[in-house]
Amino acid sequence: MQRRTLGSTGLEASILGMGGFHLVEISTEKAKAILNGYLDAGGNYIETAAAYGSGVSERKVGLVMRERRDECILATKCHVRDRDGATETLASSLRRMQTDHVDILFMHHVQSRDDLDRILAPDGALRAAETARDAGQVRFVGISNHGHPQLLMQALKAYPFDLIMTNFNYYDRFNFPLIEEELLPLAQELGVG
Repeated sequence: MQRRTLGSTGLEASILGMGGFHLVEISTEKAKAILNGYLDAGGNYIETAAAYGSGVSERKVGLVMRERRDECILATKCHVRDRDGATETLASSLRRMQTDHVDILFMHHVQSRDDLDRILAPDGALRAAETARDAGQVRFVGISNHGHPQLLMQALKAYPFDLIMTNFNYYDRFNFPLIEEELLPLAQELGVG
C-alpha cells in the first residue's frame, strides 16, 4: 500500500487509514478481523478516540495492539479540555489500548474559539499532552475539528501542532473552500501533517 509522509513528523502513513468510530457498532471478533486484515493488507494508520463508545473502540483496538503495536501508527483523541482531565483520559486510553504510548494524540473536536482557548490555557489539555510527550507516552500532538478551517488556521498560528485532522471531501470544497485554499497551504508551509 502506498504511503505518505505526515508533515515534518517523519511518520510514513498508508494512504488508506483505519478509523475507529464504527468499531463501536460491530462485535469484538469482527473488529479484530477487520483490524488484522487492514494490517495484513499493508495499512499502518489506525486512529480511534476515548469518546468513541466511552472507550469501547479503544478496547477493541487494544486487542490487536497487544500483539501488533509495532506494525502501525496509532492515534487517539482527547476530547477533554483541562490538564488534569486530559492526563486521566490519556492514561485510560493507553490502558484500554494495551500500549505504553501512542504516536499521535489529537486534541479532539475543537469546534470553537472557546475550545481552543481552553486547551491552550496554562492548565489546558495541551499541557497534559506536552507532559506525556516528554514522558514518551505521546510522540506527536495534533488537533481535529469539523468544518471550521479558520479555527484550525488560528490554532496553527497559536501553537506548533504536528498534525491537523479535518474533513476534506470533493463536495465539501464548495461549503468550506478555505480548507483547500488556505488551510492546507498553511499546513504545508509550516510542515504540519
